Amino acid sequence: MMNTRTYPFTRRVRLGLNALLSRSSQLPSHYAKRDQILALARRHRLRTLVETGTYLGDMVWSLQDHFDRIYSIELDAALALRARQLFKRRKGIEIMAGDSAAVLPRVLSQLSGPALFWLDAHYSGGITAGADEPPPILEELRHVLANDGGHVVLIDDARLFDGTDGYPTLGDVEAMAATAQQPRRTAQRGDIICLDTPA
Repeated sequence: MMNTRTYPFTRRVRLGLNALLSRSSQLPSHYAKRDQILALARRHRLRTLVETGTYLGDMVWSLQDHFDRIYSIELDAALALRARQLFKRRKGIEIMAGDSAAVLPRVLSQLSGPALFWLDAHYSGGITAGADEPPPILEELRHVLANDGGHVVLIDDARLFDGTDGYPTLGDVEAMAATAQQPRRTAQRGDIICLDTPA
């Protein structure tokens, strides 16, 4: 089990290495992605964050002081338990275990207003879950867009949306957004797909 007292330090080391690797690979770092999330949340005055793919809780940790309510869904039961322990003293943070496509309807039913959705649930190697399952992104999007009460959606890892390894294409995402109850245009900003502007 993770020692939560040392987590802030180990997190800084891990994310510092992530930033260095991001520079060499031309991919945005964790901090760049966090800043995009915060900028969009501020622009739309959103105080609720819904994340899929908790992993080690890095994004929740980075954003915990910027949202009144955070829901994060993790497929792997052990990682979900670890994150619950990490945030157990923080009010307004709920870590949920399970398949994000199945858990999202329950989260959506609890929302009293628009939220920012950070969709990042997919197998990424190492201890992440879902190696034998396709990414749940289209099912996640169906739920969010069907319930669209002004929600803003950010999807991580845009570079993977090429129709291979179970991923849809960017065109598939655009088509779904365009035909939603509240149609949306999509825009790719770096490695993030944004659905934040009504068409």
